[in-house]
Amino acid sequence: MLKKYLVRRIFVSFLAIIIPCVLLVSFFFAYTNRLLRDQVEADANQSLRVLEENLMLTLDSVSYQQELLSSNPRLTLALQKLLRQESISYTESTLLNVMNALLSSNANTKNYIASIYIYLDSCEQMLSTNNGMKRADEMDDNSWLDIYKETDAAQDRWLSKREYIASPIVPSSQVISIFLRLTNSRGVIVINITPSRFSEILNHVDAKEESLLYILNAQSEVLFSNNAGSDAQDSLIGSGLLRASDDTDNQWIQFNGEKYIYQTLPLESYNLTLISMTRYSLVYQMPNSFFSFFIMLISAFSLLILLQAYITTHRNFKQIYSILDVFENGSQAMPPSRLLQNEYDVILQNIVNMYARGNELKMSLAQRETQQAKAEMTALQMQINPHFLFNTLQTLDMEALAELGRDNVISSVIGELSDLLLYVLGSPQQSVTLADELLYLRTYINIQNYRYNNRFTVRYDIDENALSVQVLRLMLQPIVENSLYHGVGPLQRKGVILIKIHIRDNRLYFRVIDNGIGMKPQQLAALRVRLGEENGDGIGLININRRLIIRYGQASELRIASISGRGTVVSFSVPLPE
Repeated sequence: MLKKYLVRRIFVSFLAIIIPCVLLVSFFFAYTNRLLRDQVEADANQSLRVLEENLMLTLDSVSYQQELLSSNPRLTLALQKLLRQESISYTESTLLNVMNALLSSNANTKNYIASIYIYLDSCEQMLSTNNGMKRADEMDDNSWLDIYKETDAAQDRWLSKREYIASPIVPSSQVISIFLRLTNSRGVIVINITPSRFSEILNHVDAKEESLLYILNAQSEVLFSNNAGSDAQDSLIGSGLLRASDDTDNQWIQFNGEKYIYQTLPLESYNLTLISMTRYSLVYQMPNSFFSFFIMLISAFSLLILLQAYITTHRNFKQIYSILDVFENGSQAMPPSRLLQNEYDVILQNIVNMYARGNELKMSLAQRETQQAKAEMTALQMQINPHFLFNTLQTLDMEALAELGRDNVISSVIGELSDLLLYVLGSPQQSVTLADELLYLRTYINIQNYRYNNRFTVRYDIDENALSVQVLRLMLQPIVENSLYHGVGPLQRKGVILIKIHIRDNRLYFRVIDNGIGMKPQQLAALRVRLGEENGDGIGLININRRLIIRYGQASELRIASISGRGTVVSFSVPLPE
């Protein structure tokens, strides 16, 4: 049994502690996962915005030459004359010198600018920060010219990755060429930038390398990527995920067995697309750490629950065994125990001790009451029903018939008295129906009419539904007898006794009313006191009152009301049998 209750206590403790914790943590995981997912999306979008700002800052800072030439027609005209080797004015020469100084300054101060070219479609000569003025087809680096001529004239700005040849003796390298079309003449400014500059921008935006960052041109060519993105670049190109887009995109994709938040941001002014891919596993970094902590916490809680359940169950069973010892040994109370750990244990011990003492007193009292009730019932029966009297009356009845030869008053009285004694000889504890009790009562009243020479009348008001109810034997006779002897008997006129019996509220109510001499208030008070005494003597009202209380409880005690010179009412009620 100890093992059974130990398992039950452990199970209940787990239900009460572990399940709420699991539900709380599950809700926390779901809620945190949603927050972190939103945060990852927001961070990825913010990274693209920061990348956009830094990229635009770099591109705009090196492309002001386009604005310079587009906003100054005289400078463009002077440049055309210079490239055609036509004579120019002093003012035009000054403007060209200023522009050349700006170009050289821009190229020299920004170490990521490899060179700057200015080319007009109508001129064979071009201007370069490295070579000065030179024919375009004689340049060592001329692949930019093919890109320019092949690009749609509708594009005014674009970027392209290509091989850059600074001179025949210097190995080629990759550059990103920014093409800026001139607006007031047909031509282009080409700014050649080393890719390291854009890689620095990308790595600076994602210093923790948590995201894959890419910059694509209109042809979906990857111009730059950060360090984290360069490793997966070839696979992404093969899967078709890296593609230029004109719209902002935000979706979750699957790549290489991992989930990514895939975001795009178009840079329309340069026909570029910025792409960010952030691993979904980042969402679970903090929850996974917390989950590990939660598992350790649950394990610790489980050990504590097991220990607490064992200690509590073991202690409770010791108390239970002590309580069982009290019940088995009867009146012996629980001795003070070392098991008393708190106020509840003290209360429990006191309750058990009180129960033991109360049970002892209750058993003793019940034993005395049973003995007293049996003695009273036996005494009542012995007072009015000796067997020899019944046998003697039977003999007298036969002698009266033999002597007179016919039925007569003497034989009638003797016969009714014999029937009365036969009813009284029954067991006093055995119940009878109300019909049998009334039959016996009528026999008794007939005998009394012979004695009183019909000086009284008995009337009945009986509920027919009550006739089959089981009631206490010899319950009404003592009350009617009391009305005859002390109420109606002393009258100088004819007396009346009314017996009313009816059912109400699941109880059977009795009232015996007479118009006798009644009682004075002092006599009534004295009688009520005698009825309430446990050791009162007498075989009339006191005896029947005691029997009613013993059989049906205190609610069935006699109630007496009386007015001197007018009569007396004795009433009581008993519960209906279930």
